[in-house]
Amino acid sequence: MNSTHQDLPPTPYYQDADIVIYHGDAREILPRLADYHTIITDPVWPNALPQLQGSEAPWALLADVLSHSTALRLAIHLGGNSDPRFLAGVPPHYPFFRSVWLSYTFPSYRGRLLYTADVA
Repeated sequence: MNSTHQDLPPTPYYQDADIVIYHGDAREILPRLADYHTIITDPVWPNALPQLQGSEAPWALLADVLSHSTALRLAIHLGGNSDPRFLAGVPPHYPFFRSVWLSYTFPSYRGRLLYTADVA
């Protein structure tokens, strides 16, 4: 039986005794992993630059990736000015919470938004 590149595990971006980090397109990486517990992602967002792959349908892209996931936990970076409806693609079995760092806020070119070190 011949193995192809798609059959081989991806090369880690970083690895130590406790963690392995992969960097790239989740649609290519996740199917090649035998076992994983957590996905931490900063997905393609609505209003992304048009040349960014997936920017034409970011909701469908997130829903597609997560529909095939076997991860127990999911962490998605969500900016403070992001539309939370984008998260409709997250399967309901993942619990939800949001954490935002509010170190300082001031009127800016984005208006009066809490937009600094946002984390979710």
